[in-house]
Amino acid sequence: MKKIRLSLKHDGTHWVATDGEQLFAGKSLDELDKKIEDFLRSSGRLQEGERVKVYMYYDNYSIPQWIRQYSQHYFDRIVEIIL
Repeated sequence: MKKIRLSLKHDGTHWVATDGEQLFAGKSLDELDKKIEDFLRSSGRLQEGERVKVYMYYDNYSIPQWIRQYSQHYFDRIVEIIL
């Protein structure tokens, strides 16, 4: 199974995930997941029937330092995509 690691944050309007090369954005997490899946399908990086785990780590640096101690509601997530 292939693995992809992305940094995740919210810019006030969109969820944004990036690996430094590709950037994905969606107004909802479902929309973000769909854009990542669409990219994987169209880029040819995965073949039909392959599985990939997409690890999204919340970018805690996007939260002001003074509030990080109160930010337990931010999260990391793992999405498994099967093409």
